[in-house]
Amino acid sequence: MNRKIAVLATALALLTLTACPAAQAGPVIERIVANGTLTVGTSPSFPPLTAKAKNGMLMGFDIDMANILAGAMGVKLRFVTLPFPELLEALNQDKVDVVISGMTVLPKRNLRAVFVGPYLVGGQTVLGDNALMAAINGRQDLNDAKYKVAAAKGTTSQEAARQMLPKAQLVIAENEGECLKLLLAKEVNMVMADYTFCAMAAFKHKAQNLAVIGKPFTFEPLGMAIKDGDPQFQNLLANFLVTFQGSGQSELLQRRWFQDASWIKELAE
Repeated sequence: MNRKIAVLATALALLTLTACPAAQAGPVIERIVANGTLTVGTSPSFPPLTAKAKNGMLMGFDIDMANILAGAMGVKLRFVTLPFPELLEALNQDKVDVVISGMTVLPKRNLRAVFVGPYLVGGQTVLGDNALMAAINGRQDLNDAKYKVAAAKGTTSQEAARQMLPKAQLVIAENEGECLKLLLAKEVNMVMADYTFCAMAAFKHKAQNLAVIGKPFTFEPLGMAIKDGDPQFQNLLANFLVTFQGSGQSELLQRRWFQDASWIKELAE
């Protein structure tokens, strides 16, 4: 974390602590205080939000935000990495305190958890061979049984592929990284994924002539998921996001992860 980020993080900690009114501690807050640790569930397969670096450490926008959150709370941070479809189950089994993993806020997910946010807004797009992307007039041209589209299991990408490309052959992979491997191996024609992931993949694999179909064509607010029943923790996170965004910290991290591609060389293969 560079000096500018550290200074903003210190200011953010003070703002967050003063913003939270006195309230009876709920079960999650009590556990965090007792352990002196915030346990965050994440799936490190979604750069630039969550990913694993060559040195084995976690990296990304969500990872930095979680570090800042723990610092603002004055506790240690522990990550629990899981496949994306298992995150909410782990949350409801008290294996993690909060899920921060590029998770889109959806009504069906809201039935299983409380969401705080959004802290970012994303959207789906299509990544494919440059020749294919140049030959089509729009997404509708890809809705054909002759095409195979890969999407990550249990994600909004999977739902978007089913709804927007119903005639295409849907190939479900474990995560976005596996989808990309299928595309590079020419086992599928395209990948449906979040725009930031697609743009990163096209940049990283320039030699393979990948291209993105264009701007995102869905609206997907990303939120932090917590277990129901702890209004103080929900209030703390809501106040954290107000100060995180208002202090300029969010903007700084967005520039670092979405506008500067230098971090790509640190990604694990």
